Amino acid sequence: LNPFISSRYLYLPTGRFFDLSKSSVVRLRPNLFVVGAEKSATTSLPKYLDQHPDIFMSKPQKEPQYLMPLKRARKHYKTRGASIINQKDILKNHMLRGYQGQKIIGESTTSYTTGNVATSFNIPQLIKQIPKSKVIYIMRNPIERIISSHLHRLRDNRTDLDIDKDISKHPVLIKNSKYFQQISPFIKQLGRENVLLIRAEDLLNNPDKELTRVFSFLGLNDHPLEADFKLNASTSKSSNQQLTAATWTMITDEIKDDLKKLNDLGVDVSAWDISKEKWVKR
Repeated sequence: LNPFISSRYLYLPTGRFFDLSKSSVVRLRPNLFVVGAEKSATTSLPKYLDQHPDIFMSKPQKEPQYLMPLKRARKHYKTRGASIINQKDILKNHMLRGYQGQKIIGESTTSYTTGNVATSFNIPQLIKQIPKSKVIYIMRNPIERIISSHLHRLRDNRTDLDIDKDISKHPVLIKNSKYFQQISPFIKQLGRENVLLIRAEDLLNNPDKELTRVFSFLGLNDHPLEADFKLNASTSKSSNQQLTAATWTMITDEIKDDLKKLNDLGVDVSAWDISKEKWVKR
């Protein structure tokens, strides 16, 4: 198997890398984690960050599961027709292909903030062990995100229920829209200054401004990009879906305290229309 991840770096059996340009052995690990809620432009942002000359985003796997327990990561790769031996194998074969020494090495495993993953597998603590690590968490209108997730499940044949029944039967759909609950373990471990909170709507409506904010957060110079953020089909259709009054009430009752706490962190949650008039069937 080819031990080179690029023309500059040679993989060593120790799990480290030999930098041919500097004739030195280095340890390479991700130091940027884009952990945003699923269906919240978490595919678009890494794509555009990768255009910055000082950022390298994970390749060929966008979501390499680097910090996941090995058993869970192996299951992830198996569903994609691939296999892994260990965490070093993830780095060499699934994350660092083409790396040329960029300051930032990023990865985008959104499942780090799905359900109870962060606390169950100590993801924030693992990130804290990597020097100078930063986290970007992307959010969107919580009801839109729930509906988009349901549509994604339909597309992948993971449910055949209508939207109201699917939400009722699978509480994780709502839990994944409780953004404060999802991100607070990361803030507790890493400090607020190392966690950037972004609304997907801001990326869509004003990408240049938001990317400038991202680069500043990462300590990088601004860099002009051809950024045209778009939502995928299941995501864009979500704004046209509607719920029963009972489902809307269940969702809003569940997320209202979380939204207040998120607002206290500086996220303007009033920009999200979660009103009954918009989301309930007439």
